[in-house]
Formats: sequence, structure tokens, C-alpha cells
Amino acid sequence: MGIIPSSGVFSNSIRGWSLTIGKWVKKWSVPRSDGVGVWVVSLSDYQVWGCSCPVWKFHRQECKHILLIKNTPAAQQAGKIEYRPASPGNVGEVSIKGGVVLYPLVPFGSGPDLPATIIFDLIRAQVQPDEVSDYKRKFFRDTALRDIIAHVKIHGRFVYTEFQKDQGWVKPQLVSCDLPVKTI
Repeated sequence: MGIIPSSGVFSNSIRGWSLTIGKWVKKWSVPRSDGVGVWVVSLSDYQVWGCSCPVWKFHRQECKHILLIKNTPAAQQAGKIEYRPASPGNVGEVSIKGGVVLYPLVPFGSGPDLPATIIFDLIRAQVQPDEVSDYKRKFFRDTALRDIIAHVKIHGRFVYTEFQKDQGWVKPQLVSCDLPVKTI
């Protein structure tokens, strides 16, 4: 089908249901993980999201590229995503240091809140979607990314607030998901 032109109102019937898309009014370029070209994420005047990747094109499912744009306010304004590398670090929450995104190590038996928060913040910190997907698979193999994001938006971000020399990061706390990603 390709990318739908940016003029006119379009309806598309998929597996017995009809989707009125409308006019594409905003577009973003998201670099492909193989480094060859970009996927185009679009938003219509009916607030329908679309992407040129196969997940959306053939299945009309919300893909990782759409989720990246929807959950990265800076990307929505810029129109193009510039990814940052990510690495585990001695931090109490996802933090940006010199262009690198550091994320906390997850203690055994810590429950789902910390890994969910890390995934949420990796997206907001503009980490490559494939890196986010790889991290997600370690903790939430069968959970959809949109469900993880919804969980964090409802319950808040799980962060450690204090570092103690002999114990490491302590004093976990749930904080607002609206706070920006920490810069150190």
C-alpha cells in the first residue's frame, strides 16, 4: 500500500473493519535500525497514527516507531529522531551523561516497576528502538510495549533516590512520569 498521500480523506478496510485515516498533517523520520533509510511516522487530522514500517502497513498495529514518537515530546517538536547510545551504569534512574544514556542495574526480585520505568525512560531518552526492544524482552517477553508505558503512566516511575557507599542505591520511590529524564 505504501504511504498514503497527504491530501484527501481515506478509508481503509482491513479484516472486516474500516479505518478512517484523514489527512496526514504531521510526519517524522525515524532511522531504521539497519541504518539504511528511515521509517516515516505520521499523524492524521483524525488523530490516527501511521508508519511506513511493515507492522503498521500490513497489520495496522501500533509499532515501536509510533510509540517512540508518541512518548518522546522532544521528537514530536523536532520532526527527526537522533538516537543516543545506552549502557548500564551506577545510577538510581535513567540518566543522560555526555550524550550517553545510563540505566540502573536491576536487582534480582525487584518486581516489574523498575524494569518498566527503565523501558519508559529509555524511550523518552531517545534510545534506538531495537535496544529498547532487546531490554524489554529480558523482563517482559509477552507484554506489549504500550502496556508497559500505560503501567508507568498510571503508577509513576520507580527510581532510587539515594546512594549509600556500602549499600548502593537505596530509598526507592514512585515519582511522576512527567518529570524529564535526568541529566548528570
